[in-house]
Amino acid sequence: MKLGQGDEERPVRDFMTPDPEVLSPDDPIVYALKQDDVGGFRHVPLVGEAGQPVGVVSVKDIVDYIADFFPNDVLTVPPDPGARRALARRDGGWAA
Repeated sequence: MKLGQGDEERPVRDFMTPDPEVLSPDDPIVYALKQDDVGGFRHVPLVGEAGQPVGVVSVKDIVDYIADFFPNDVLTVPPDPGARRALARRDGGWAA
């Protein structure tokens, strides 16, 4: 949800997800991926043992973490001005 003109006076709770799904900082990263995928979340709050907020994990954080394991595959991809072409096959292959 984006804020509009006049929204700056509204309470933050009006823009928050009530009772959000949360994770512990010790939970496996796959739990965050599942919540992002199944719940459609882009950010998942992290809470400590007493339920206090301690951070947030985002989809970008997860992608960056995974990319660190495959730096050659990520950093050596040549620029492709045609990369916006649509996927043609159901299996996710690129259109020829």
